Amino acid sequence: MAKAYRLQYKILPYTLILPAIFIVGLMFFYPLGRAIYLAFTDLYLLRSPVPEFNGLENFRTLIKNKEFGTASINTIIWVIGSNVCHFGLGLSFALLMNSKIMFRGTFRGILLIPWVTPIAVVGILWRWLYNTQWGIVNIILMQWGVIQEGINWLGDPGTLWPAVIASNAWKAYGFMFISLLSGLQSIPDELYEAAVIDGANRLHKLIYITLPSLQSIIAIILLLGIAWTFNDITMIWLLTEGGPGFASSVYGIFIYKTAFKFYRFGLASAAGVVGFILIMIIAIFYMKRVEVD
Repeated sequence: MAKAYRLQYKILPYTLILPAIFIVGLMFFYPLGRAIYLAFTDLYLLRSPVPEFNGLENFRTLIKNKEFGTASINTIIWVIGSNVCHFGLGLSFALLMNSKIMFRGTFRGILLIPWVTPIAVVGILWRWLYNTQWGIVNIILMQWGVIQEGINWLGDPGTLWPAVIASNAWKAYGFMFISLLSGLQSIPDELYEAAVIDGANRLHKLIYITLPSLQSIIAIILLLGIAWTFNDITMIWLLTEGGPGFASSVYGIFIYKTAFKFYRFGLASAAGVVGFILIMIIAIFYMKRVEVD
């Protein structure tokens, strides 16, 4: 009787999580497995709804595809640029909001407004700000004498990426800000007091106390930031839809257009598999290089 009770006690936790495992498998592993399968087929809905195995042909096509090459380079620019801005803004605001200033709680709430604002609203707002003729950005720069005529921020390849990354930085720095702020509040004040006694200035305290103490948090939020930005196309789509041409196309936009505009699901699945492998390699390499407690 006792053995049966102990066995039931051990099995019960696994029984309780079975529904969750089933849902995760249904929502994640099945689509992943299906995408891997389709990556080795020539599924093209305008020709036939029945996929036929074609080996590595889709991957060979991707290597020769200029738009995919452009999307690969753009993805690197998008991921690195966005996360550098997110971390820089997040750390700067976290350090400021961790200091003793008046109305600190109010300012913390204000700084989180962009993060909680719906992305569709943010995208429309920034498209308006960047408008060539009556956008506020151009109006202010012309009033200051910085430029003589309006700049087509989202239509010129030279200004496209700075504009898109700036918009995304304003929208999404809040996650790193709130994460770093929580980490700063857990650092004992005694460490800073001892550093001041030893003659350390603000830069010394940042380099030798703050950043090492935040190492685990920084490692996690950067990894999450890279993964999220790699898969996120919302801001780019709202501002440019991958244009002009495919100047701002990234992996997600290339896959979306290939699948749902040109109906080449086999090729789109191959691109998705390549992206999945790349993000897994980046994650494994990153976790190997960074020690996370």
